[in-house]
This record gives sequence, structure tokens and C-alpha cells, in this order.
Amino acid sequence: MAKRHYIPVTADVPGVSDEKKALIRRFIRTALAMQGVDFPCEVDVLVTNDAGIHQINLDMRQVDRPTDVLSFPEFELTPGELPCAEDADPGTGLVPLGDMVLSMERVQAQAKEYGHSNRRELAYLVVHSVLHLLGYDHLDEGPQKKQMRAREEAILAELGITQLEVMPVSQFGGSRGWGYDGVLLYAPHSAYGTPEDFHAFIDAAHGLGLSVVLDIVLNHFGPEGNYLPLLSPAFFDEH
Repeated sequence: MAKRHYIPVTADVPGVSDEKKALIRRFIRTALAMQGVDFPCEVDVLVTNDAGIHQINLDMRQVDRPTDVLSFPEFELTPGELPCAEDADPGTGLVPLGDMVLSMERVQAQAKEYGHSNRRELAYLVVHSVLHLLGYDHLDEGPQKKQMRAREEAILAELGITQLEVMPVSQFGGSRGWGYDGVLLYAPHSAYGTPEDFHAFIDAAHGLGLSVVLDIVLNHFGPEGNYLPLLSPAFFDEH
């Protein structure tokens, strides 16, 4: 019998059921298969909360804040490059790909923030982390991010995730938000790349059979609050 991937999932917080651990393993195995990883490998997963991932982020990366997922790859790979059999641990016969840390607290908060299920958010973060372990990155907010996003979409489609929601679409202050402080109402937020990148993302999603919901807010305007009354006082004061 062929040796299977070894994916231990441990949790240092309560409420992480065996079913949820099995779901995480399924997401990882699907992502590995879609990336052509056909050799037995090991991915170690820790499920924690915001406080736990905050401490790991500080200890390992000197970043003093919580996050949703951390990835610690074993190898310095480029997208599409894979380790080889010679990289296997002699004792286990497994190729160690690295470690993944997930904040389940952040999974639940972001699922609520983005208006989708915990399962969809968990699937995205796990797939995102696997791609990091395999050399993908998004630091340039351009071609690298576009390449990584395309692989995420393909793997999520394989997992049965059929709809993506972008919330919000318009440019706003900071990197996350509900869209109520919009400026440049018809320009995509800069974190999504250029308008052409955003078009390509939607086209790629449609090509994979994924629908894309664009959540826009047109009844608020301004970088730090609703400035519409200042732009049109007569409308708000007289009507």
C-alpha cells in the first residue's frame, strides 16, 4: 500500500472536534493533490486562538499582532517547484513540508465579517497556507498575488466552494473594512491589485465555475465617515 500523507492536527483550545480536524486534513490533501504533490509528505497543523497565534507571530516573526494563519515552510521553493524524494526524512520516509498555525477565533470572526460560512473561511485559509508552504506568496500585490489567487480559486472549486464574495469593492482606508468609508466609489480597493488584476480575478473565477458577488456601498462616502451631507447639504437638510 502506498504511504499516505501524515497530517497531525493538534489544538490548544477547546471546541476543535475530530470532524473539524478531519476537514482540515481533507482541505490539505486536496490542495496537495491539485499542486501535483504525489509523494508522501508531512504537514503539521496547530489550531489555536488569537492570543496563541499572536504569541507565535511575535516569537517567530517579531510581528506584535494576531493574524488568521501562519505558514512556516521547510523549503525555499518557487511557485510550481516541488521537493523531491531525496528530501524525505530518512526515519519516516516523509517529505516535511512545514508547519501551519490557524486561529479558529479569527476563522469565525472573518466568516462573520465577510458574510460566509466558517467552513468556507477555514477552507480558504488552509488552502492559502498550503500554497505558502509550496513557495507561493503575495508580497508584491501584483503578479505574485494574482498567481496565488488563481491557484486558490482552482483548489476551492475542487473542494466545492462555488461562490466568492468581495467585500467591500470600493477603495477605503486601511486594509480591511465594511466599505462604509468609501472613496473613489467605482475604483477597486488597492489591495485587490489594479483594475485589470481585478477583472482577471473575476474572469478566472468564472472560468472555474465560481460566481463572484461584489458588495458595494453607495450610501456612505468619505475616508473616515459619512461625508455625503457635506457634499449635498440641501438634500439632507431640506428633503
